[in-house]
Amino acid sequence: MHILETAVVSRKTAKDGKLEITRETARRLGDSGSTVLVNVEGIEGDGTVVSMPCQCRGEMNHTVHVFLESALLRSLPAQSAVNLVSDSDTDPIRVQVLRV
Repeated sequence: MHILETAVVSRKTAKDGKLEITRETARRLGDSGSTVLVNVEGIEGDGTVVSMPCQCRGEMNHTVHVFLESALLRSLPAQSAVNLVSDSDTDPIRVQVLRV
């Protein structure tokens, strides 16, 4: 088992199914638009690596945020900590809820 990263679920995730991930994790999962298999609490489904530009740090400082997007992620409780876990390149990315 390899923990790719630990993340905190935002309050927006329940609405849009997007969990923000680091660029390093995104690179391991594939380029933006890549499809990955996701397992949340034992339920499997498709996920996608997506990037979104924003101006969260001011108009002159354009940043790009990277997300794992899946309808399954909408079930995660806001502010819970989760591990993104992978056993191999072909296994689903498991999302393990650590605490609420």
